[in-house]
Amino acid sequence: MTTSLTDGLFLSNQLCRLAQITRRQLQMLHEADDLVPTRHDKGGPLRGHRWSVMQVLGAAYYAAFLRAGSHASWGHDAAAWVSRQDPEALFAALAKGRTLLSLSPDGRGWLVAPCLRPDASRKQRIMLAELDLAKIKDALGKRIDLLADRFDRWAGGESLGPEEVSRAGGRRSG
Repeated sequence: MTTSLTDGLFLSNQLCRLAQITRRQLQMLHEADDLVPTRHDKGGPLRGHRWSVMQVLGAAYYAAFLRAGSHASWGHDAAAWVSRQDPEALFAALAKGRTLLSLSPDGRGWLVAPCLRPDASRKQRIMLAELDLAKIKDALGKRIDLLADRFDRWAGGESLGPEEVSRAGGRRSG
């Protein structure tokens, strides 16, 4: 099984599974320099690249923008912004309730506390819930924990079925 969990980085196929994006979407983010791998290894497009947890979170936020019905360019900008943040500062802001990214046209951004008007529509409420970065981070953390658990079981010699290995974002070895 090819994995990079031991060095805290994720392979491209793991990023796609964890962030719930397609390989083509990752390729578009990469080509636009919105997600730049932490480590480049030789190989074809995206082969052997390693991605940090912040880059995985950025890709997951991109997916949330798409699910919320936003234009893909907003998702690209959000992915770029999140992936370049210091994890401690970002997580501290999330803990203070600043869970919504506000982006300016020049690419600068900051986290704000979401605030809905009392007469907000159902669609607006759903969109705001979809773009809650703290919830996305928590859900991503659970998926990473599941992947790590499966890796630990595999590394310990436990036989995993093909479907379980596939869901974990890895490949069966010989």
